[in-house]
Amino acid sequence: MRKDDPPVDPDTDDRAARLADEDAKKPMKGTPATAMLAEAGLPYALHAVIPELAKPRSGLEEMPGAEKAEYLGVDSRRLFKTVIVSMGSDQVSATLPASSELDLQSVAVAVGAHSASLTDSSTSRMVSGYDPQHTSPLGLATDLPTIIDVSAMAYPSILIESGTAGLVLEVTPGHLLNVLSARTAPIATP
Repeated sequence: MRKDDPPVDPDTDDRAARLADEDAKKPMKGTPATAMLAEAGLPYALHAVIPELAKPRSGLEEMPGAEKAEYLGVDSRRLFKTVIVSMGSDQVSATLPASSELDLQSVAVAVGAHSASLTDSSTSRMVSGYDPQHTSPLGLATDLPTIIDVSAMAYPSILIESGTAGLVLEVTPGHLLNVLSARTAPIATP
């Protein structure tokens, strides 16, 4: 039911059932990432991650990558994270296994720069349009070059952030590379 609809008694008014049926038929609200895949006609799957159903934690901390993979029932090496990296005034999007650390020197080498550093949260948010904990390589606010760790190519599909807390996208690495015009490089450390 929509929030601006007057309250109804479901026992005496079937309008509530009709509205619920209409809402159930609507597709889940997408993100810029899902919109980019849909526009390109590429298949993907959305998976919900509901932290309340996972192990208890204090406050609103992000579910660790290994725990998120366990919750989803996937190999943790298939779960990828995306960070924004700066080389002076230029940035790139770097996507790597969530269980790995980013090798900044490898990113710099991959883009032909002398050095690289992680962007601060506010710059990451401004450049990507996403909360830094949920950055997707897809649908960024700023068109950035993307480097995907070469390990992604070992799997038929990988899971990446959708840009929205609680949702991850499953995509094939080849489709991700193509839609982003990305390249691969060994940018992760075990």
